[in-house]
Amino acid sequence: MADITVTASLVTAPATSVLVAVEAITAGQALYKTTGGQLGVATNADSAKDDVHGLAACNSAAGQPVVYMESGKTVNFGAAILAVSETYVLSVDGKFAPIGDIASSDWVTRIGYATTTSTMLLDIKAQSLQAP
Repeated sequence: MADITVTASLVTAPATSVLVAVEAITAGQALYKTTGGQLGVATNADSAKDDVHGLAACNSAAGQPVVYMESGKTVNFGAAILAVSETYVLSVDGKFAPIGDIASSDWVTRIGYATTTSTMLLDIKAQSLQAP
């Protein structure tokens, strides 16, 4: 998968919620919610971590609060890193990639749609499907 490179210091968006991080998190990473109600870094390689809950709005250390954005919010990545109208899906380590880059055995989770080359409308939807 050709992951989109996000510069954490440039990520801006209206934060909607705060939970505790279960591990180190970087702004712009996709997050999943643990059974204990904390946030961890999502990945498409593990069905237990592919249900994206939001995108991190800030960096956070394990055990510390992390501010994140939920579906319906527009994220500004501060740089031209997206293709307009492209759909982006979860990749590994909290990253995301164009939907056309889905690989065999990936767990498919839609993250959102690019509205400009630097902004994305979060439209998170876990498909609970594994690519053939």
